[in-house]
Amino acid sequence: MDEFNKVLETLKIDKSKTSELAKIAIKQYGSIEKYTEAMKKNLSNFPALMEQMYAMKDDVDDYMDKSNKLMKRHTLDLSKDTSSKEIQQIVDELVKVGGEHTKNMDMGEGYWDLMAEGYLSNPSIIND
Repeated sequence: MDEFNKVLETLKIDKSKTSELAKIAIKQYGSIEKYTEAMKKNLSNFPALMEQMYAMKDDVDDYMDKSNKLMKRHTLDLSKDTSSKEIQQIVDELVKVGGEHTKNMDMGEGYWDLMAEGYLSNPSIIND
């Protein structure tokens, strides 16, 4: 937990939100320890990650358009079998599009679950 607190201090995160952040970290990374290690790795690669983010800003509209179109296709018919070839192809495309902007960054093993949960719990994202 000390390492987790060091990461929070480094990121200048309000201590009153640690419980909420810890829950998200565990959901996304599997444990506080894995989250702490990922943040250390991401922070050690910070200059390269910032360059990546600056490069991404030039094509963020294209990225969002691709991502939103794929999510609309993915959620069009929620009764479809998730293991179907069609759904798996859409998921593969989503991972590829998202991966283009998160390479070199440890996003945690639960990242895509959280992304899907976010889209499904906020219909306005896919209905715009």
